[in-house]
Amino acid sequence: MRAKLVAAIGFAFALLFPAGAMAQQAGISACAGGTLAVTSSSANVQLSTCGPVVIVYNITSQEAFYAFGATSSAAATAQTTSTAAPIAGTYSLPGNSFVTLNISNETAAYLAAITASNTTTLRIVQGYAQP
Repeated sequence: MRAKLVAAIGFAFALLFPAGAMAQQAGISACAGGTLAVTSSSANVQLSTCGPVVIVYNITSQEAFYAFGATSSAAATAQTTSTAAPIAGTYSLPGNSFVTLNISNETAAYLAAITASNTTTLRIVQGYAQP
């Protein structure tokens, strides 16, 4: 009976938390989260001061470009071709992927993002990394 109960709990856990999702979130104690709707015009959101680790998930297939800034005027610049020269301070976040970043949270930073075309959504989790 106990073995059946353990198996049922394991099966339910696997349905609720796919292996990939658990691996992507392992090692962080979250303290804040948010969403940034991204279009072909740069938009930004103020991050919390609660923790220096930020995981940014791009939840659609559309590539996004992100940057950090110290003020609400923070902006990202889109790359429009695959052969464009790199833009200092702006980074690519391919669709359906994530990036883990360490930021200084002495003052609340802003995360800015833009797409070259279309739209995407970034999910943001902030916290402390665990060893």
